[in-house]
Amino acid sequence: MVDRTEESLIEGIAPKEVQHEALSEEKAFKAWHKPRKQWVRQEQWLKETESLICSLPLDGRSLLRYLSLPGEDMLDIRMIARLCRGKGLDLKCLGYDEGARGLTNQTEVNISWNEVSNNIVPTSTVLPDNIAVLRNAHSQAFRYVIEHGPFDIINLDLCGSVSCTDYPHNHQVLHNLCEYQANHSREPWLLFLTTRAEYEKVNIKDLPYYLKSLSVNAEDSRHFGVRLAEITGFDIYSYDSSADPKSLFGECTGEAFVKLFAAGFGNSKPDRQSEKLQTHEPQAGACGTGKNYYSCGT
Repeated sequence: MVDRTEESLIEGIAPKEVQHEALSEEKAFKAWHKPRKQWVRQEQWLKETESLICSLPLDGRSLLRYLSLPGEDMLDIRMIARLCRGKGLDLKCLGYDEGARGLTNQTEVNISWNEVSNNIVPTSTVLPDNIAVLRNAHSQAFRYVIEHGPFDIINLDLCGSVSCTDYPHNHQVLHNLCEYQANHSREPWLLFLTTRAEYEKVNIKDLPYYLKSLSVNAEDSRHFGVRLAEITGFDIYSYDSSADPKSLFGECTGEAFVKLFAAGFGNSKPDRQSEKLQTHEPQAGACGTGKNYYSCGT
């Protein structure tokens, strides 16, 4: 007969020494803590969200659906949740936060999630993934979009540029989300896109597609081409598509390049098969019934 004392039964079940992740005493100051980002949240996202809510048919409606890249502090979710609570609406969130993969960041995310959980519906979730997982609209990752959507607001607050070498699928992700919304949303919705736009941050290979879009528009409207030159210093009528993109911009740098980038991107769309950009004529509501807001800056 084996002697199974209480001590022998529990031996080895729990570690003798427990390791705890040390929390930093001082919270690191990050890009989304800057005053200009708070201005974007308050003056763009919040005001446009409130305007959207006022325009929606709320008879029998109790839910606002929101997709974002919230970051560990979830400042956007907190703000939108407060607004929804004041309007008598519940908020359902789907978030993507690649930074949550780290143990320290995951701890911060858990703290934030605990703080906001009372103001959002229980089926809300933040996934520890980069938004690039949505580049395939037929993937398991995109199932989360289908399960939580269609959305009233899609907020892509990118840390880098929508056009960058690190994440070359950003255009495809944007296309997939807009196509999904156009096919499934029957009400007005918002798209917020915040992107870095310095020349050094942009994928040089994308620029010819932006410039082609601007060239098409300038051929249709002389006033457009003239005004573009006034605000950017770039003469679209002298654009040579065969030239090396690095040699095209001359004095069009700094703020002028940001404006050129914003104009080119705002009038372009991704091709789903090639993941390259194609031109289209500017039109209202180009993404279904969506209303688009681009914040480009350095």
